[in-house]
Amino acid sequence: MPRKYKTKDQWFKIVKSWTESNLTQAQFCRNNKLAGTTFAKWKMKYQDQSQQAKNTKKNSQTNQNVQFLPITIKENIPMSDIYLVAKVQTGNNLVSIFKGADLQTLEALFRALGS
Repeated sequence: MPRKYKTKDQWFKIVKSWTESNLTQAQFCRNNKLAGTTFAKWKMKYQDQSQQAKNTKKNSQTNQNVQFLPITIKENIPMSDIYLVAKVQTGNNLVSIFKGADLQTLEALFRALGS
């Protein structure tokens, strides 16, 4: 009789089923006639994919919380005396940017905030 191989989706459903059971990995494999090493391999893949999904969701939520606050520049002040301040709120972090800030650092900061 030919050997039946499971698809990625089938394995992910099996691993999810294990996480919802209150069995040890060994007990679950014995009860379902699964090879422990194969199960462990698919469990790692499932956990990696789940972590990537969480990171993507977290990054998406963080990007939605970015706010730029307005600044006011007063008239009749020499340009050399203006300290342009921008504040960026990301979650619990508040980033303040002052005149003369290093452009490479700002570029790296905004790239990080955008990813």
